[in-house]
Amino acid sequence: MRDSMQSTVAFSFIVYKKLTTMHDTILPKIDLNRCVRCGECVRQCPTQAVEMCEEGPVIVRPEACTYCTACEALCPQGAIRCEFEIVWEKEAI
Repeated sequence: MRDSMQSTVAFSFIVYKKLTTMHDTILPKIDLNRCVRCGECVRQCPTQAVEMCEEGPVIVRPEACTYCTACEALCPQGAIRCEFEIVWEKEAI
């Protein structure tokens, strides 16, 4: 039982570490030329990282973005691209 608890804790720490270090470079890319400002990405973002600004949607809270790719999937114009695939692997302690 104790070994499984340690594995769970270690896995959680690894995920947290990766999530807190990826925001410098890995964020969805928004093409404002394709965007029609429908606001669907703003309404559907599970972490409220996206807001509609004068020029269009902007990721105003990058630290909140979990790169879930929901915005890319629901954008009717294909104006949002998530260019990286994140693969989580459990690392040995």
